[in-house]
Amino acid sequence: MEINMDDVLNYKGTPFWKGEIKKAGVENEIGPFDSIMSWKNPPGPNSGYGEPILQDVILDGKKTDIYRANVGKDDTEHSIYLHVKG
Repeated sequence: MEINMDDVLNYKGTPFWKGEIKKAGVENEIGPFDSIMSWKNPPGPNSGYGEPILQDVILDGKKTDIYRANVGKDDTEHSIYLHVKG
């Protein structure tokens, strides 16, 4: 089965998403992070993201659920996963 990445990926780049997070006023609730991914699907059950830390935040004009995971050596890096629903 072939996957069309445009159907699942919502790539805009880290600077763009940082700006959207700031516009939405949720940067303090998210906290610092080292990486960010944006997809049209929620993260997989074994991805390490768990439940969203924020739901239905409007980013880029679309409802978005925001997930956070601690990764890397000793969980010192923080990854953000954006499930862009719109």
